[in-house]
Amino acid sequence: MRVFSRWGLPWFTFDRRPKPGRQAWALREERIREVMRLALGTAAGESNPDRPQLLAQLRRESSPANLAGRFPVVQRDEYLRDRNRHLNTQSPDPGFRRFEYVLAPSTRTAILMDGFVENASVMCFPEGWDPEMAYLRPECLAGPVTLLRRMATCVLNRGAYFPSVRRPIIAFTGLPFGDAGVLTHADRDLLWKAFGVPVLEYFLGHRHEVLARECDVRMGLHINQAQTLFEVIESAKAPRQAELVVTSLANTHFPVVRLASGLGGTLISGEPCPCGFTGQRLLNVHSLAATAPKTRLRIAMPRPSRPSCLAD
Repeated sequence: MRVFSRWGLPWFTFDRRPKPGRQAWALREERIREVMRLALGTAAGESNPDRPQLLAQLRRESSPANLAGRFPVVQRDEYLRDRNRHLNTQSPDPGFRRFEYVLAPSTRTAILMDGFVENASVMCFPEGWDPEMAYLRPECLAGPVTLLRRMATCVLNRGAYFPSVRRPIIAFTGLPFGDAGVLTHADRDLLWKAFGVPVLEYFLGHRHEVLARECDVRMGLHINQAQTLFEVIESAKAPRQAELVVTSLANTHFPVVRLASGLGGTLISGEPCPCGFTGQRLLNVHSLAATAPKTRLRIAMPRPSRPSCLAD
């Protein structure tokens, strides 16, 4: 008879194989390290007096996110005024982004801005209404909040008609739009009255990368932690107010560590979304300005005298 002896207890065994979650987190840490290194290599980064020490610490630090506080906060106005100081000359321009609808299945979408890859079901209409939109028969509209707000006003007040829109509208907010592009409860009510569908929010970076987006439960924006690093600090322009500071890990063409957004918000960790998402969420995004600046945007709308162009 052969006797096998098994030393140790089952809970003493250690699985040293990398877990999918650990792999994803390790990839995120490497992205943070790479963006910080690239940011220090730009003209703005070379003027940082702590640059030699930061480069040395990046090589040694196992969790580079801990070094974020060593980088100065870049104000949004400063970035927009002289963005070329943050240009990474060694990184090619990534070009247009691919639009992904948050709900399945994907749908025919009319995007009211440029910067996205077009195909048979996704087309860009930066000027607003276009005769080709009637041929696309979009089931979803996507665009900046300001343009969607004006389009909804035209539907309610001027008789414009979009009968093919049956899926939730995607409202773009975030870094490219600043204070003027905040999605409010009044905007949600306005778009519901105009189109009869709910609104889902996408928080974009300056290269149109999706940093956070809303699910159909609408209990906060799911932060894509593989693409971004969010912080909440005291605002330099609005004392005693908390400001969202964003580090985009997907924008290596203009790498900026700790870019001030001009927006306030609340970060929630450890509390799962009712949809099952367990990551970090962003809630209560609002403008820090006492009066949000009005942005002049031009959008051409269909005339009431041509309802046949919009027939379903």
